[in-house]
Amino acid sequence: MYRNRDIIARKIHDTYFLINSRENYLHDKCTLYEINEIGFFIWERIGEGTTRETVVRELQKAVNETVAYEVLYQDVTDFLYELEKLGFVNNV
Repeated sequence: MYRNRDIIARKIHDTYFLINSRENYLHDKCTLYEINEIGFFIWERIGEGTTRETVVRELQKAVNETVAYEVLYQDVTDFLYELEKLGFVNNV
């Protein structure tokens, strides 16, 4: 899967955001897409050749290895599809 190169991730005051740098800014305003720390963790691991399974395994190690793989897989899948609908990622 691939990240859209126009999307910028930022941490502002302990809150994580994704920002589309190509968005048509009106009066210096843009839409900030707030994500949580887990979403940011996933975002950082999306890259050329990254598989969903790899992201899930890394997340499972990071949060709690006792969380069922299937539960994390579904959560990651749901998040990736939301990103795909926004045009932030491709080839989910």
